[in-house]
Amino acid sequence: LGATDTTIESNIENQDDTIQSWLDNHGGATASGFCGELMWSHNFSDLSNECGITGNAVVTFMATDECGTAETTATVNVVDSSPPLFLNQPTDLIVECNGTGNQADLIPWLIDHGGAVAQDNGGNITWSNDYATLNDSCGSSGNASVIFTATDECDNYSTTYATFTVEDHFSPMISVAAQDTFIECGLPNTQATLQNYLDRQGGAQASDLCGNIAWTNDFPLVVDTCHASTNVSVNFTAMDECGNNDSTTA
Repeated sequence: LGATDTTIESNIENQDDTIQSWLDNHGGATASGFCGELMWSHNFSDLSNECGITGNAVVTFMATDECGTAETTATVNVVDSSPPLFLNQPTDLIVECNGTGNQADLIPWLIDHGGAVAQDNGGNITWSNDYATLNDSCGSSGNASVIFTATDECDNYSTTYATFTVEDHFSPMISVAAQDTFIECGLPNTQATLQNYLDRQGGAQASDLCGNIAWTNDFPLVVDTCHASTNVSVNFTAMDECGNNDSTTA
């Protein structure tokens, strides 16, 4: 009975033992009608160099007795059809907006595959991801669902994903508070002077790391005009694009 081809799934830990078992079994070949003691041998030396630890070899098995030698040939094929296996899934990351894209947070997270860990029995793994940019949210905040791909040397791959999120919870910073002002009653430009004061937020200034600021105030539309002199306490509110706000009063 002649030797039979065999196909073995690549596995670093036991691949050599599996091949050796096939060789020791003469590829399944058997011999009968031999003279005296029968000796088996083969010419296997190594696999051809393919992807990872895969390859093949055409092996000649030789059965030798006192009267001569008979040969049979079979092929051992080592293939890799199994994708990498994830041992740990990636973890979502949420960070506070710093106004510069949070690259110091994003890049290490991408390099670390979001914390994902994979193994492959047939060789080394190459990682890739599809990150492009953050989806727009408010200001400079946003998020991205990132697909991480683990590919082995034979182009089998597995994918997983996690989300990187930039949030904005910080209110604008008021660097200069609003200042009181006095307007002389009855002058022709009283209303214009008042409107200019409101438009300048009473002189207040503010900044925000992650977006533009919109100012509002609560100056009443109707002011007490029953007295020659009156005063109004005005709250000037600086609000960023994510709805965070802070106020100053004059």
